[in-house]
Amino acid sequence: MKDCLDILVIDDDEVDRMNVQHLLDKEGVKAVVHEASDCKSGIEKMKSREIDCVLIDYRLPDANGVEVLEKLTEVNRNNVPLILLTGMGGELLVAEAMKKGASDYLPKKGLDGKTLAHSIRNSIQVGSFEKKVRAAENALAESEKSYRTIVETVSDVIFRLGPDQKIEFINPAIRFFGYEPSELVGQSIEKFVDMGSTDKETIAKIATQGVGPLSTSNLEVKFKFVRESILGETTKPVPVLLDAFGLWDISDEQVFKNEVEKNFLGTLCIARNIMEIKAVEEELLQTQRRLMQAVENLKELSTTDGLTEISNRRFFDEYSEKEWKRAQRDKKPFAVIMIDLDCFKSYNDTYGHQRGDACMKKVAGVIKGAMKRPADLAARY
Repeated sequence: MKDCLDILVIDDDEVDRMNVQHLLDKEGVKAVVHEASDCKSGIEKMKSREIDCVLIDYRLPDANGVEVLEKLTEVNRNNVPLILLTGMGGELLVAEAMKKGASDYLPKKGLDGKTLAHSIRNSIQVGSFEKKVRAAENALAESEKSYRTIVETVSDVIFRLGPDQKIEFINPAIRFFGYEPSELVGQSIEKFVDMGSTDKETIAKIATQGVGPLSTSNLEVKFKFVRESILGETTKPVPVLLDAFGLWDISDEQVFKNEVEKNFLGTLCIARNIMEIKAVEEELLQTQRRLMQAVENLKELSTTDGLTEISNRRFFDEYSEKEWKRAQRDKKPFAVIMIDLDCFKSYNDTYGHQRGDACMKKVAGVIKGAMKRPADLAARY
């Protein structure tokens, strides 16, 4: 997070705009507060400046309610957090605001610096994680694009064997292994396929007469290469996956019929170098792991209260609704215990906010430790 934040306040009440700067200064938050008195001027300032967070009054002269969020969302290219300041409305308004893109909502009445600063910091942090998730998704998409490009454009080695298992044609991709296509024509596959002289089963699979389900698919063999190949001085054979299909002078369907006259013409083989594919697959797996980790971090951040480290109000609302429906369905009791700390304001005033935060965190830890059953939940309301 930046040392000094750029906060945009869109509010037609000058006193309320000035109060934001006052509350942040009181909490020691370094921030430059930019002011706008209506939605139109707020949009212009969002376009012309790099803003870290926007505080929006629910009612403005030229827009109100969710219209404000909708208009700002249209120009919010950098996904800047939008926090709604409202002096009216209930849970339905809050739910609608969240659907329209609000990161948080704060009641104007009784707004204090600590609540405001915490909401801004948390919204910016969530936004930062969302940007990382999008970056990871983009990286994954680019990796997949690169993978497809490699698969579609890689120079597969394609060769054709005659009925006598001698090479009749081989494409220039074989030069990767240091061979000239012309020097392999008329040679047997043992010239460049690494196998023992007695490996008749492998030769039979490569020089197959089978078609359809009886053809050879994904046979892993190794190609030898000469010293002058682009692989340099390496002498270890290269693994490839090979597909082979029998070629006949009739359709594949007719090959299986004994009464049909047919002639075997040879075998078509396609070999794919799997060294690059394996490397790209590993890169994709790593990118996916990073993406999943970013998603998990974002999920935990968006459902956990930053101070007490127990579930936040948003998660409580979602969870309680599910548990209530489950209780109705199972016809089982449903209990909610609300706990209020007595004299906590006096404790805060006497010992300071840091001791007060530590106290709340400790109490939350005790409550969380008392949760024994899988469905039990401790949350800050």
